[in-house]
Amino acid sequence: MRPHILTISAFGPYAGKVEINFDKFGSNGLFLITGDTGAGKTTIFDAITYALFGKASGVDRETTMLRSTYATPDTSTFVQLHFEYGGVNYTVTRSPKQERPKKRGKGTVMQDSEATLQIDKQAPITGITPVDDKLVEILGVTFEQYSQIAMIAQGQFREALVADTKDRAEIFRTIFKTGVYLDLQKRLQEETNAIDIQVQDKRKSALQYVDGATCLATNELAAELNSAKMKVKNNEMTMVDMCQLIEKIIKSEGNLQKGLSAESKVLQQRIFDIDKELDKVQDYSTNKQKHDMAIAEKINREKNIKPTLDKAFEDAKARQAEIDALANEIPQMELLMPKYAELTKVAAGLKDKNKEINDISDKLTKSNSDYASLEQSIKKKEGELKNIKEPGAELSKYNADKTQLDADSEQLTALKSDIEAYIADKSEIPLMQEKVKSAQEDHKNAETEYNLKYDLFIAEQAGYLAEKLTEGTPCPVCGSTLHPLPAVKAPEAPTKAQLDTMEQHKDRLKANVEKLTNELAGKTASIQTKKESLTSRITTILPGVDLNDATIAIANKLKAIAEEIKIIETKLATLNVQCRRKETLEKELPEDREKLHSLTETRSQLIAKKSSAETAYNAETEKKESLRKELVYASEKKARNILSDKKKRKIELENAIEDAKQKLQTYDKELATLNGNIEQLAELIKDAPTTNVKKAQQMKNSLEAEKKTKDKLVSHLIANKTINEGIIKKVNKTIDDLAALEHEYQMKKALSDTANGKLTGKERINLETYVQMAYFDRIIQRANTRLMVMSYGQYELRRRTTFSGNGQTGLELNVLDHYNGTERDVCSLSGGEKFMASLSLAFGLSDEIQAAAGGIQLDTIFVDEGFDSLSDGSLLQALKTLYELADENRLIGIISHVAELKKIDRQIIVSKDNQNYSQISYKY
Repeated sequence: MRPHILTISAFGPYAGKVEINFDKFGSNGLFLITGDTGAGKTTIFDAITYALFGKASGVDRETTMLRSTYATPDTSTFVQLHFEYGGVNYTVTRSPKQERPKKRGKGTVMQDSEATLQIDKQAPITGITPVDDKLVEILGVTFEQYSQIAMIAQGQFREALVADTKDRAEIFRTIFKTGVYLDLQKRLQEETNAIDIQVQDKRKSALQYVDGATCLATNELAAELNSAKMKVKNNEMTMVDMCQLIEKIIKSEGNLQKGLSAESKVLQQRIFDIDKELDKVQDYSTNKQKHDMAIAEKINREKNIKPTLDKAFEDAKARQAEIDALANEIPQMELLMPKYAELTKVAAGLKDKNKEINDISDKLTKSNSDYASLEQSIKKKEGELKNIKEPGAELSKYNADKTQLDADSEQLTALKSDIEAYIADKSEIPLMQEKVKSAQEDHKNAETEYNLKYDLFIAEQAGYLAEKLTEGTPCPVCGSTLHPLPAVKAPEAPTKAQLDTMEQHKDRLKANVEKLTNELAGKTASIQTKKESLTSRITTILPGVDLNDATIAIANKLKAIAEEIKIIETKLATLNVQCRRKETLEKELPEDREKLHSLTETRSQLIAKKSSAETAYNAETEKKESLRKELVYASEKKARNILSDKKKRKIELENAIEDAKQKLQTYDKELATLNGNIEQLAELIKDAPTTNVKKAQQMKNSLEAEKKTKDKLVSHLIANKTINEGIIKKVNKTIDDLAALEHEYQMKKALSDTANGKLTGKERINLETYVQMAYFDRIIQRANTRLMVMSYGQYELRRRTTFSGNGQTGLELNVLDHYNGTERDVCSLSGGEKFMASLSLAFGLSDEIQAAAGGIQLDTIFVDEGFDSLSDGSLLQALKTLYELADENRLIGIISHVAELKKIDRQIIVSKDNQNYSQISYKY
């Protein structure tokens, strides 16, 4: 990736819009980004990583902190990067979540973060996630990988150098995608544990199965079975032997079952024979009882039922005369039903005619009333219209006056609100100044304490090296073989971890001072801008009034305007009422006159219609009276009801005769059937049985009890056989399953222990670490080509091959000192030596990632600080190495304020103007 132009707006210390053109430095070589502390050097790196990945380069800088505190409210915060990758031009634009003024009205609104990616002339890609995904696809690296190989951020040099195996494994897992090996380790361990659980479960199941084996208590093998169960539980007897004993029990109880079943069958036949004799006795008793009951029923029918049926039939026949009379009356009434229907129709018509006459009368009365009321209303409206004057001119004048007053009031209200906001902002300045002063004191104290502890730490390291010096042996620091005044250990010296913690605390306090100072400067500039704007507006709106008196003057002016508006609104309301009333009258009068004419015509029509309806009503009344004289009943309804009753009565009488006749016929059929049953039952009871029922039943009960006992014992034996055969089948299957599972467990456990580094007596190196060691060895090899040059051949990095303890190992670093032939922990290097080793390791990692990632193009690399820890000689060697790297068609940018680095001829100079705003200049 090669950046061309970076545009920054309201970003960090850059209050306005700034453009940085990297094309000024060509396609390779070194360039320096230099300037005052806090001017915004590292912010350039933040802007590049934010444009590409939506994150700042430093771990202590969140995207919510990127908005410039110096920027005016109407200046948007955004970053735009034009870059080239693989011969294709890209432009990415991002803006963080920020507060901006509303486009309409007053106040502010929160704007969400945005991102846009333009690829040559293609349609742009928009949205945070789509742009993030596309850029990772284009560059081939994530933010974390980019930070390791292309943009080495401030304070991150030593992390990769002194990391232990656990931390370095996490870094390599992301970069080289070795997580698949860790997943394999976990999967092997999980599968091994799962098989072990299955083995234990199978063993428990087998024990549960054999514990359920059973036999009769009277069986001679019962005691042996109980003893065998205990032996199996105590592993004193095999499952195979146990199965053989159960099979022996099955055979023994099977023979007993056969004998008992045969005896039960003989008993069943004897019981069946007795049941046959008892059934004969029962059948005779039942038939005798039925015969006696049939004789009694026949006598009852002939004595009681037959006379009753005969009398009912005679009574029904006696009503035949009534049936004949009804048969004559019904046809005569049916002939008169049409005239009854006509009478009903005439009566309904009279009712409708009467209603019609009443409706017409009501409408005529209402029409007369409406005519009189409307005529009176028209006269009243005509008089009112003559008395209303034309209000148009007055109305226009008052509306124009009110519009002007409303505009003046709105302008004064807005000015008042802005003055109040200005006063509130101004009141915050003393508190902000106090916070800056307090933060500066805290930073100064922390810096003083850190410098003191740093000197003690350096003295401690020198004392540690001096303890091992012997006369004639070269000093690893200066090379001298004479040691007249060796250094001694400093008392109360801090550890490296304590010193790093103090440095981080000092840096955080420094960043807080810069943040508070920037906020104070931004607030002061904002207040001054507001003051100038307010003074100008007051001069225009309220001539002769200064800013201090403006609030009272505005209040008085607004009060006077409000009173004038109130008077005008009262006059406008009166004029509007008159205007609306005139329009209403002019519209209603023509309509009312038309309605009056319509009412005149309606009255005439109603009078004629009423006269016609009354004539028709009188004619129908005469027709109704004529029909009433011809008919017996007063209405059609009454006539139909009487006709219906006569028809029902005739049917009831006819049905009664038929019903009595049917009952007599049914009686005769039932009596014939009863006589037949009596004859059949008499034949069945001719011969009575001689069996003794009591003795036969006692014999049957005795035989059934004996059979029940034998059958119960047979069922018990069958159940025992079923249980025992099932146990043998299950145990045999479990034995086979156990053999297969135990074999699989041994294989899986050996493989899992190997992959997870748990083999007894072996180094604790798991599979993922083993793969990562291969990458690490190549990284170290690439790093040493630079470190040997920068250290004048003194130092060479080595992967530690000796291990101790039970922790994860394999990725720790040692350093080989070629001057004295010793190999030691890389943490023992001095600050400058660590920087050289870290820088070498970073470039080695960069080279390896490019090779491993399939040719990722890193045309530009950035390094932030760290050079101040090098001696003059080491600094020259480091620069020499960087120049050689940059000659390989690679552009390397360095952020530093070290004076020696200012010899680099191509520079971006970051400085602050008199308003504390950051700006950019070039040297090339």
